[in-house]
Amino acid sequence: MMQKGGSYNPVFPFSIDVLEKSIERGCRFFVRNAWPAGFDHFHHDVKPLIFTHYNEEDHAKAHFQAVLHDPFRHIYDIQKEDDLNRLKIAANQPAGYKIFSAYFRDDYKKIITKNVKEKINRWMYRNTDWQPKKGQTLHVDFYLKFGKLFCTLSFQGRKIQVTFDEIDNC
Repeated sequence: MMQKGGSYNPVFPFSIDVLEKSIERGCRFFVRNAWPAGFDHFHHDVKPLIFTHYNEEDHAKAHFQAVLHDPFRHIYDIQKEDDLNRLKIAANQPAGYKIFSAYFRDDYKKIITKNVKEKINRWMYRNTDWQPKKGQTLHVDFYLKFGKLFCTLSFQGRKIQVTFDEIDNC
């Protein structure tokens, strides 16, 4: 069963253009796993997945092992014709799936909703002793690791990294 998510999805859809540009950059391996951030409550029967690109086989295998319990996990090698063909099918967004890439949108910080900001603040107040005053800034950034979305919170020289799922469930 795929977790529900969808409150914040900062990545591009997986497309033929993304696939080709990844290959041009030297990416040979792609790892697929569930992507709860792509869940759409209005299309609950559509499975959101993410494809993460790797130049190095060891990195792809580490990701693959990190998602051991994900029923959607799969590793592709573009040097295998069948794998490349399956990647092309995925890049065409087949019915029943919404497929994303591990590339962040240029505007990923601008699309953070008020609801997500409130969840970030709620998580911060519950889990840290940080008390930003008016004029002080909490810096927020996002990154992917093994096909999972993480959030980095920074305040007055201190930094915390947390899965976005923890924040989203707050």
